Amino acid sequence: MISGIFILLGFYYFYLARKSSTLTSSARTKKIGMFLTKLTVIVPLIALAVFVILFMTILSGRLIERSSHALILLVLWLILTNCYAWILTYSGDKNFLIQTIAAAVCSLICIVLVTPLGRYDLLVYDYIGNFSFVIGFSGLLLFYLSHYFRRPAHL
Repeated sequence: MISGIFILLGFYYFYLARKSSTLTSSARTKKIGMFLTKLTVIVPLIALAVFVILFMTILSGRLIERSSHALILLVLWLILTNCYAWILTYSGDKNFLIQTIAAAVCSLICIVLVTPLGRYDLLVYDYIGNFSFVIGFSGLLLFYLSHYFRRPAHL
């Protein structure tokens, strides 16, 4: 069930990203919004390097579960961070603001639910196994596609 929530959250995020490209940003918070957006594009590469080092040295047991867990949490944190940037940047549109807050709260609840590896195994990995990689990479793909299709004039 929580895997379905991950999938729905990914598509909802993609919808919000497409919708945000039609909005005009607040001049007061545009700078921090642009910084956070650019940061979320770079962070997965840094996280990949850190986790490769950790998985090769310290966290060598249960590698498949740990790597799928890290991938799904990375995507959830990226969604939450971008929602925060949109809340700051597009606070003038109340409808979009409510939708973005709903996505951020859903992402935060998912993060809290699956952060411990044991609970992740119980709620996600025991049910779908290696399909969790498909969900994680699909979420990452949706994240980058949403950045690719946005018009840079608005953010």
